[in-house]
Amino acid sequence: MNREEFFARIRKTAYENNEAYLIELLKLRGFLLYSDDGGTYLSDNAHANDSDYLNSLLQKYNFGHLDDSHLNDSQNDDSQIILNEKSDYSAFESEFSNGENRFGFEASTVFYKWNYFKIRSHGFKVEVRILEPFIARYVKALSSAGILTAMSCDGNHEGTNRLFVSFHEAGSRIFHRLLWQCCLREKIDLKWDAAYEKIRFSSATQYDVYYKLNMAAEFIYNNRMELRAVKQNALKPFTNSYLKHAASDDIARRFENNVCEQFENANLI
Repeated sequence: MNREEFFARIRKTAYENNEAYLIELLKLRGFLLYSDDGGTYLSDNAHANDSDYLNSLLQKYNFGHLDDSHLNDSQNDDSQIILNEKSDYSAFESEFSNGENRFGFEASTVFYKWNYFKIRSHGFKVEVRILEPFIARYVKALSSAGILTAMSCDGNHEGTNRLFVSFHEAGSRIFHRLLWQCCLREKIDLKWDAAYEKIRFSSATQYDVYYKLNMAAEFIYNNRMELRAVKQNALKPFTNSYLKHAASDDIARRFENNVCEQFENANLI
């Protein structure tokens, strides 16, 4: 799959509808959007700065704007995307061109411990602006499922042949690996390294990797509530005292066993 074929497949998922194609591209870029009552909205799961960034992109391409004028007199607290008619939405594909090697720094450099991992039902809300385009949706999906990432790169740079996502602490690292080993690898064929942090690709397979990663991101985000429950139930037997005083290897082994048991009973769609 080459770049042109990649975007053709994204367009096909939008049933060749021009406006729906833009929404799919915005989701691919990492914006957490949903449709309701005929409109498309930016979810309150998004980072507080994502609304300004999304609005700036819509205006940059003369696609429309983000409307929050209804917030004071509506039960819906999310901003709505208002699109201009007959715009060439395919122009947004340029946002996925080889750009600056920005690397996503999703959180501070503090390495969090098990107690903190336990109390986080979801990860940090990460700004779309700081994330590289082809991995942004995946990072945002992981965060929504309670996996705390530290850094990411989509590898879409000259001389680079791999993407990666790294994690702050053992809990997120283990949960991410088991998410693939117990669930996703039967659905989506991606060749992670042994730690499930890096994927190498060639020029021939690069966009195939990006497409499958986008599929994985959609699955994770759609199942975020169930995945949060898997994590919380796996950690439920661990007291704060145990997490503070037990050996890290022992915690990791027990958590891994519990997660595997939880995945056997999880109701994932």
